[in-house]
Amino acid sequence: MAATNPSEFEIVQLPSSQLDSSIDAQAIVRSYRAFRLSSLKSDPDAFASTYLEECKESDDFWRARLANPKALLFIAVPPKSDRTSSSNWLGMVSLLGPKGDDGMHKISANASPWSSISQPEKQGGELRHGNEQDVKKMTLVSFHVVGTYTTPSARRRGIGAALFQYALRHAETVCRQSGGEELECTLYVDADNAPAVRLYEDRGFKKVEEMMYKPKPVESGERKEKLAWKMVMQKSILLKVV
Repeated sequence: MAATNPSEFEIVQLPSSQLDSSIDAQAIVRSYRAFRLSSLKSDPDAFASTYLEECKESDDFWRARLANPKALLFIAVPPKSDRTSSSNWLGMVSLLGPKGDDGMHKISANASPWSSISQPEKQGGELRHGNEQDVKKMTLVSFHVVGTYTTPSARRRGIGAALFQYALRHAETVCRQSGGEELECTLYVDADNAPAVRLYEDRGFKKVEEMMYKPKPVESGERKEKLAWKMVMQKSILLKVV
């Protein structure tokens, strides 16, 4: 993988609040939909979902995802470019969470992980990203990383690794703000995707479970059954004594 050159791109966080106040909110929703569908269409084997499943969804579906207080989207764009246009999006990753002590263990490789974070936590209240006064103390703070993708023309430039690391740093920040003692991040990866597996292992992720992606119809026919690994990273958080 090529070394990361920060001058070639910047990573932008799209918080849920931007959809409430930005005059470009609808443009962001359209760009998210366009980028996601283009990704599903170009690389159908890279995702658990498919283009045929998600192309039918309305703008409300995509807006709800972006407005979810327990989901953050990180995108890579060229410096000083229009981030509301998907034509400038080089890659993206979504960070789902945080969940409390029950973690993300109910997420399955064959079900949308968004369904497990669609409702506010019943214990501890709702945690809004970056809003410290809403953060409630949790012993274990758990996130799920999903939708990691880099466009073909932007690969081998360190963009995917930079996005992934950015998401992990944000997860650790939230864990510290909540007084969490342990950070847990989970993800699923195709067993035959050696570069991705190496990236995750280098960041401390370990394989904990094997699952099969079920066959699904795609534009070119039927996507075959695939072996996937669930990987987990756990990290103790040492809080500074003031």
